[in-house]
Amino acid sequence: MNWQNTNDTKSVLSKFLFDERGSDQFFIEYQRIIERKNELEVLLEKEQSTVKDLQNQLKNVAPEYRIAILNGDQKLLIDLFMQLRDLKVPRTDNNFLSAKPELWARLIHNYFTLSHTNSKEDNRQLLSYDTILDYFKDNLGKEMLKSKNRSKYFNIKESNRIYT
Repeated sequence: MNWQNTNDTKSVLSKFLFDERGSDQFFIEYQRIIERKNELEVLLEKEQSTVKDLQNQLKNVAPEYRIAILNGDQKLLIDLFMQLRDLKVPRTDNNFLSAKPELWARLIHNYFTLSHTNSKEDNRQLLSYDTILDYFKDNLGKEMLKSKNRSKYFNIKESNRIYT
């Protein structure tokens, strides 16, 4: 007996549970539920296919290899990027680069890893996106850029060169 077949199910259940009038309404509803289930399964397959396509597209964007920060301290790298963010064009005194904090954090998170030794890639650890974002939203970055802390990090010196 095929339980997916509405007629077989109707005959068995009507013998056990329902009188003829009530069972007809029950099986009409049952058939609607089965049809809706089948529709949802088709939709799910389409969505799964879409997700798989998006994952493949993401692989094309995400780097296969990342740059390793060998001493295991991300603050030096974050400091350099914060200084890059704040560089000014000498002639106009406008910012040279402009991006939202989320983009700076995503750039560092996607392309750099921490390595506490000079060994193979398996020891590398991804940088925390949220921590990096806190620096660029100035929650942690203000303290880093104070003049008393400048000796701990690199310092990019701006020049008065004119590029033609």
